[in-house]
Amino acid sequence: TLFGDESAADLILTNYQSLSFGQQKLDEFATMVQFLAAVKSNETFKRGIDIMVETRDQIPAAYKDQLVPYIEGTLVNLARAKTSRGLTEQGQYIEKKLKEPSSKTF
Repeated sequence: TLFGDESAADLILTNYQSLSFGQQKLDEFATMVQFLAAVKSNETFKRGIDIMVETRDQIPAAYKDQLVPYIEGTLVNLARAKTSRGLTEQGQYIEKKLKEPSSKTF
């Protein structure tokens, strides 16, 4: 199964990260969240969250008001789910990343 199979994590994360910002990346966002929900490795999880936050930071200004609340809300729910399953470090990592200022440089 795709979810929970961390042997494919590098490929999954690299493929998602390489997508330019657009409809496909947004469509696959929920799939990425499902994948990360099943990930147990802190290293893989943190890399995935970094990519998700990077996606948030790529949103063009015209769409930020629409998309940022959805992306951040989804990640907050993921953090709660991780924490409730005893994966506190992963939950806290999401919260920490969401508090950091956008690293957008373009």
